[in-house]
Amino acid sequence: DLSRYKLAAPPLLVQRSDVREWVWAQSTVLWRCAALCFADCTNFGDTEPSLAGSLVNWYTNLSHHMSSSVDSSATPALTVGSRVKLGNLQSATELNGVIAVVVGDTDEATGRVPVKLTGEHAAARPQGIRVKRGNVVAVLGPQQAVNLYTFKASDVQLTPRDSQFVPADKWLKCPVPNLLGVPLVMKQLAPTTRDTRPRNESPAVYLMIDPVSGFAPNWILMNGLGAVLLARSDGLDFTTSQLWELHDYMCHLINCFSNWAEMRDEHPAAEKAEREAAMTPTAFQRYTRSRYGRGRTLWLLCDMMPACHEP
Repeated sequence: DLSRYKLAAPPLLVQRSDVREWVWAQSTVLWRCAALCFADCTNFGDTEPSLAGSLVNWYTNLSHHMSSSVDSSATPALTVGSRVKLGNLQSATELNGVIAVVVGDTDEATGRVPVKLTGEHAAARPQGIRVKRGNVVAVLGPQQAVNLYTFKASDVQLTPRDSQFVPADKWLKCPVPNLLGVPLVMKQLAPTTRDTRPRNESPAVYLMIDPVSGFAPNWILMNGLGAVLLARSDGLDFTTSQLWELHDYMCHLINCFSNWAEMRDEHPAAEKAEREAAMTPTAFQRYTRSRYGRGRTLWLLCDMMPACHEP
């Protein structure tokens, strides 16, 4: 009986601003649907036409009152650096589900929010896009990343600036992880030299190896990396447990490069085919499953890797 809410809801909405915001964000669609259903008396004969009209009038008045007191575009609030998920886009459907970062204030005249896209879509639209507030289907927490120094890793949250400028601002693309379906980028936190570089930093160096030669760039081999920050360029979270799973596979590839080097002279075509097959999302997922078991929840989900199939 929706009529009882007519008496109960308005006092709550007047007294508590947080309740007003929650109801406006969560229940507006429910009230609209209910009012429209009761307004269409042809579906219910002549049953309680006064109730239908009362509900429609009540919803109209309540909607107007809440629109003036609560700005739906600000629920929840969007600030520069907020990580959001896009959806309900009609003209650019390929961006539905993409994670973006808010880079400016909402334009009150147009109601549009300037955002910078992440992942593969960032290159096509380097200046970002402006979307309606309704196209922001979720406001996410700070992006999770990993701070790595030698074999010491810790989970951290990216600052709004880091989130906004991944991967354009001094972030290095990790070649092999990107081939494996993990769009990982690295930021060197402080320059190092031959004298100041740490003794063993293979977890970071392995992430930067060339997918053909198996060697990291010369400047890394000479001066090292030191402390680095690791994050995903598509805006998704990256954690220490994911790092060590990835490092396990990178160690496996390093061992394979020894065999591929021997094959290269006598069987170059076979070597290339085997090497490229090992650097695919499918190969990475298969290896991870064999190492950690099928019962374990994999962080590398199939819907993030369309090419993956059950072996």
